[in-house]
Amino acid sequence: MSADNFNHQAMSLKKKKKQNSSSQHKIRNIEPRVYLRDIMSVKAEKGHYNIKFKDNLESEWKELDFLQVKKNKVFPKAVSKSAPRGITKERKEEILAKLVPLIPEHRRIFCRTLPESTKAHSNLATEN
Repeated sequence: MSADNFNHQAMSLKKKKKQNSSSQHKIRNIEPRVYLRDIMSVKAEKGHYNIKFKDNLESEWKELDFLQVKKNKVFPKAVSKSAPRGITKERKEEILAKLVPLIPEHRRIFCRTLPESTKAHSNLATEN
């Protein structure tokens, strides 16, 4: 292995370590120390920066705070929608005419109650 190749690998490993958001100080000071092999179940809740875990299936959820404090502010808050987006009246009529006869009776209520909007939406990926 040449010196340049070794240096490149060392630098890329150093960059990968910089991207880690976990706090080694917090992890070292957790009493009793939590190891991955001991965790049976994990739960992450929206809007919280801590994870909850169980070390056996009958135990209560325990909270684990392992992220760096300065990284907690970096995560963006998700913007929730205040109203359904809806589809155009023409599109709803097309769905009702073509698809509803093919759908079982107990599922037709979904198509009939689709919210309508005046604005046509072409691409969901670029819309906020």
